[in-house]
Amino acid sequence: MDKSKAMILCAAALSLAVWGASNLAVSAQSKTVSLENKTKQTKKDIQTPAIKNLVNIKEEQDVNEQGLNNEIPVGNKVYTAKVTRDHTEIEDLISQQKYEVAKERCLQLLKSNPNDHQTRVNLGNIYSSQYKLGAAHSEYIKVLQKDPDNAGAHNGLGLVYYRKTSSSNMEVRKNIDSYYKGALKEFEAAIKAQPDYYKAYNNAGKILQEMGKIDEAEQYYRKSLEYEPKYSEALENLGTVLYVKNQVDAAVDKFKEAIASSTKNASSYYHLGEALISKGEYGKAINYLQTALYLSPNSAPVHDMLGKAYQLQGNEAAAIVEYKKSVLIKPEYSYPYLRLANIYQDRADYELAISELRSALSVNPDFLEGKLKVAEISLTTGKPDQAIRYYREVLGNKNYSQVALKGLAKAYYMKAQEVSSTAGMISESEYTDAEQAIKQAIQFNPDDIQLYLALLRVSRLTNNDTQSQAYLSRIVENPANKPIDHIIKGEAFLTYKKFNDANDEFRQAIYQVSDVKDLLNLGEIFITNRQYPAAKEAFNKALSLDTNNIKAIRGLERIQRNEEHAIAKMNVAKGFYKIRQRAAAIEAFRDTLSYNPYLTEAQLLLAKTFEKEGYYFNAIEHYTAYINLLNTEGKDTEKYQKKIAQLNEKVQRMQEKGESIKKFTRL
Repeated sequence: MDKSKAMILCAAALSLAVWGASNLAVSAQSKTVSLENKTKQTKKDIQTPAIKNLVNIKEEQDVNEQGLNNEIPVGNKVYTAKVTRDHTEIEDLISQQKYEVAKERCLQLLKSNPNDHQTRVNLGNIYSSQYKLGAAHSEYIKVLQKDPDNAGAHNGLGLVYYRKTSSSNMEVRKNIDSYYKGALKEFEAAIKAQPDYYKAYNNAGKILQEMGKIDEAEQYYRKSLEYEPKYSEALENLGTVLYVKNQVDAAVDKFKEAIASSTKNASSYYHLGEALISKGEYGKAINYLQTALYLSPNSAPVHDMLGKAYQLQGNEAAAIVEYKKSVLIKPEYSYPYLRLANIYQDRADYELAISELRSALSVNPDFLEGKLKVAEISLTTGKPDQAIRYYREVLGNKNYSQVALKGLAKAYYMKAQEVSSTAGMISESEYTDAEQAIKQAIQFNPDDIQLYLALLRVSRLTNNDTQSQAYLSRIVENPANKPIDHIIKGEAFLTYKKFNDANDEFRQAIYQVSDVKDLLNLGEIFITNRQYPAAKEAFNKALSLDTNNIKAIRGLERIQRNEEHAIAKMNVAKGFYKIRQRAAAIEAFRDTLSYNPYLTEAQLLLAKTFEKEGYYFNAIEHYTAYINLLNTEGKDTEKYQKKIAQLNEKVQRMQEKGESIKKFTRL
C-alpha cells in the first residue's frame, strides 16, 4: 500500500476512536441574521442576534417585536440570558464526556421548550458521541425539518454518516463511499449556512482526504484555520496532509502546534509518533505514542503504530504484543496482521505468517495487500496452486495488477515444473490470457524488465521458442546496475536451464549487498528458484554479519531438507528407470528436480527416458541442463553435445516430413 493511502486509512481509524466531544459541540447560533428591518435598535452599534435555535419561525417574529430586553416573552414562556448559559454548560459537559448528565439537562430543557433547536442539536451530539447513531440522526432531522439551514444539525448529521464508516458490518463497508458522500454533503450544507463554521471546514477536509482528494482537503483545513488559527484538530489534519506529501518536518511542526493547542488531542500524539518513526527517531516516537495510548487506551491504530516503532527498534517481542492488542480491539483493522506476518516470515515461520493473513482476510476479504503477501509466501514455500489462487483475486485491481501478473507468471512457471498427480492442471487458454495481459502492461511500462521476465516464463510454457529467445535477449541486454537487475537476469537464464550463467548473476547480486536483511531476502528468492548454491552463499554471508540470525540458520536447514528429500525421490525414480517403467520414471525424476535441479544424474537419466519415449524436445532440454551442470570439457560433455546435435537433426527431418513431435507437458 502506498504511503498516502496508508496514512489516510490510519488517520481515519484513529480519528474515529479518539474524536472527542470537542468536535461535536457546535456554536449556540447556527448563523447570524440581520434583523435591522424588523426591530428598533436602542444603540447604533447593537445588532439583533439570530434566535432560530431557540424558537420556531412564528415565535421568532414575536420575539423580534420585543427588542433586546433581558426577558423575552414567547407565547406563555419567557426566555432569558439563562438559555445561553444552559447551552454553554451542556457543551462543557459534553467536552468532559459527562454524557448522561448532559443528556438529562437537554431533556429537561426540551420538556419545557421542544423548539429549542440548539439543545436538540446538543442532544444529537451526545447520542453521536456515544455511537447511538440512529438516535442522533433522529434528533438532527427533527431540527432540520423546522430549520433547514441549521448549521449545527447539518454538521452533526455529517458526523453521523462519517461515524458509520467505522462499523465492522460488512454491508456498511461495501457502501462506504456513499456514506462519505453523504457526510460531505452535510458538511458543505453547514458551511453554506454558516460560512465561518471552522469545524465544518475541518470535517469536510477529513472526508476529502479519505476519498483521496489531498489537495482539496488541504484547502479546507487551511480555511478552517483562517477562522480559528488554534483549532487543534485542523492543525493536526493539515499535518497529515503535509506528511502524505513527504513534507515530514513541516508535518511534525503542525502536530506539535496541535498538541500545544490541546494537550488531550490523542491523535496528534499518534501522528507525531508516526512522523518521527519515518525519520528514524524511534525512541521519541514511542514516548509520544505511549501518551496517545494514555489518552486513548482502546485505539487499535495507536497499538499498531507503537508495535511498528518497537519492531523497527529491534524489540520484536514488544511489537507482537502491541499488534495482538490492536487486532483484539478492532479485528477488521488489517495492518497489524500484515506486520505480524512480516515478523513471522522473517523468522521463517511461514505457516504462522499465512495464518495471520487469513485471519485478516476472514474479516476483511478486500484486503489486497494481505492476498499478495499470502501469494508471495506461497511461492517461497513451493505452493504455486495457492499462489495462483491469490494472485488471480488481485488481478482486477489496477493498483496491484502488475505485481499480481509478475507473481502469477512465476507461479505458473513453478507449477509447470511440478509433477504431482494431485496437482491441478492449467489450461492453454489461461497461459494465453496471462500472456496478453502482460503484453498490455508492457505497453504502459515498456522499461519494466520484470514484465519481460514474466512474459518469458509464459512463452516458455507455451513452447514459443522464437519469442522466448527475443524476450531473453531483451532482458540480458538490459544494464544491470542494482541487485534486482542481476536477479532478473539470473531467473531469465534459468528458464533455459543455463545454471552457470544464472549463478554468475546471482553472485553479482550477493556481492552488491552488505545488509543482513537484504541478504536474507536474496536467500529467500534463491530458495524459491531452487538455486541452493546461491542461497547458501547469501545465508552464510548474512551469518558472517549476524552469527545467530535465526532466519539464515533456518534457511540453510531448509535447503538441507530439500536436498535430502530430492535424493530420496531420485532413488525411487532410479528404481522405476531400472525396471523400464518409463512413465513412472519421468514423473519421479521431474519430482526430484522440482526439489533440486542441481542433481546431474537425475537430469541425465530423465533426458534418456524422454528420448526413449520419443519426447525429443524434452530430451534436448535435459541433456542441455546436464551439460550446463557439468561445466567441464570432458568426454561426457562432448558425448552429449553430439547427442543434442543428433536429436536436433532428427527433429528437423521430422518437421520437414510434416510428422508430429511429442512434447511432454502438464498442460
